[in-house]
Amino acid sequence: MPVFTLRKWYLDVANAAGDAWIGYHAELRWHALHLSLTHQLWRSAAEGVRERGELGVQPEPQWSDADTLHWRPAGLEATWRRCHSPAISETLLATDAGRVAWACVLPRAHASIHTDQGALEGMGYAECLELSIAPWRLPITALHWGRCHAAAHDLVWIRWEGGAPRSLAWLDGVRCDSATISETEVRAGRARWECEERVTLRRGELGRTLLAPLRALRKAVPASALALDEHKWYARGRLTVDGVGEDAAAIAERVGW
Repeated sequence: MPVFTLRKWYLDVANAAGDAWIGYHAELRWHALHLSLTHQLWRSAAEGVRERGELGVQPEPQWSDADTLHWRPAGLEATWRRCHSPAISETLLATDAGRVAWACVLPRAHASIHTDQGALEGMGYAECLELSIAPWRLPITALHWGRCHAAAHDLVWIRWEGGAPRSLAWLDGVRCDSATISETEVRAGRARWECEERVTLRRGELGRTLLAPLRALRKAVPASALALDEHKWYARGRLTVDGVGEDAAAIAERVGW
């Protein structure tokens, strides 16, 4: 049995107006420590960004059929229904120290969110990440991740910098033969994503943002883990595939070690 295990769901929905919602569900086991976290982030043009995080056992996302995912923690009713793109699965790291398994279960979905703070419908995304190595022990110096949705296509990308470099992208759920990834542009096979404007959703050290409620974890992990610097944003731009461009909305991030 691994000493460290982390299972983390990430789910989102966004629309063309710039409204966005992001949800996390995480289960951590590390020696005698067992923590459960649920976290939600809302962004709207009218109210800006607001967040809410809770400790305690909550249900994780569940499938009602092969293409429909539901999440119903306290105060939330959310549904993602697949449209077109198949699931993606990738082992990002496999060493004697542990592994990182990534499953993008819904690269593109019709999503609806209903909470006591309001409702949102739009294009959504869902993934599940499983680690048996502590994030602060990963042999990387920076992580870039993003997803964008246009009317006819979707693009997902991951870039690792450091000792285990990766530059990976999937167009409509299919792995691209090459990928060049920056914060404002992705070139991947037949596709090109260009960011035209972006709005910060969250920025700062994880110990002061997402992990702020986890006092037990804050005492146990190295200070360098709490100092991981995250910048997450919503972006508008153009996704061009085979020379045909469309307006597209993206959510992306960079995390620096």
